[in-house]
Amino acid sequence: LAVVGALYLGWIGLKGFRAQGPLALDARGTAVAPARALRVAFLTNVLNPKVIVLFLALYPNFLVLDRGHVTAQLVLLSAVLVAINVAWQAPLAVAAHLARAWLLGPAAAGWLARLSGGVLVLFALLMLYEHVGRGLLR
Repeated sequence: LAVVGALYLGWIGLKGFRAQGPLALDARGTAVAPARALRVAFLTNVLNPKVIVLFLALYPNFLVLDRGHVTAQLVLLSAVLVAINVAWQAPLAVAAHLARAWLLGPAAAGWLARLSGGVLVLFALLMLYEHVGRGLLR
């Protein structure tokens, strides 16, 4: 079964070297309203249990109970966290938008398809070596 999977992976990788192979990117995409994107992003972050556990583990370390006003400390800490995240993620979003425009161009899309195809062929060869080649070398 692993050999069949490796051969299939290699076949997909070789097809990636063709101009319109299975790895070609679709430049159309789907439009998403900004309000919907914001809602999905917010819910994804708020409902992520790893984030909740991380905050429950780290927030108490930054609170000083002797100073009082724990709620104000939490609000300030949260505001600073939001500001840092916006300062970091806004340029990332702009860079991703610019990279998308470049990656969907014909030259970059062809290069990316060939690179992805090469990686898949490499993985297929490694799988074949692991499941067939080692037995031949013994």
